[in-house]
Amino acid sequence: MVSLFVAASIAAAMTAIFAFRFSRSRRPAAWVPYFLLFLGLEWAGERYVIGPGVLGVEVGLVALLITAAFGVAILLRDRWDPRA
Repeated sequence: MVSLFVAASIAAAMTAIFAFRFSRSRRPAAWVPYFLLFLGLEWAGERYVIGPGVLGVEVGLVALLITAAFGVAILLRDRWDPRA
């Protein structure tokens, strides 16, 4: 269960970073394939490369904080820069 939480939170952070960088915030439905791709890669990497359970809950919490920070940055950018 911890592995899935960590993988999902890292995937959410990667998706938020991608959305911020490439201005995909106008179409949130476009985020789903990227989230699923990052989730699959992270879960497979943790399970088969570094070993299950190596990354603790703390890593997932930090990734969620990064996701929140980029989420706020996306909202502010969309509000103040209409060209984005």
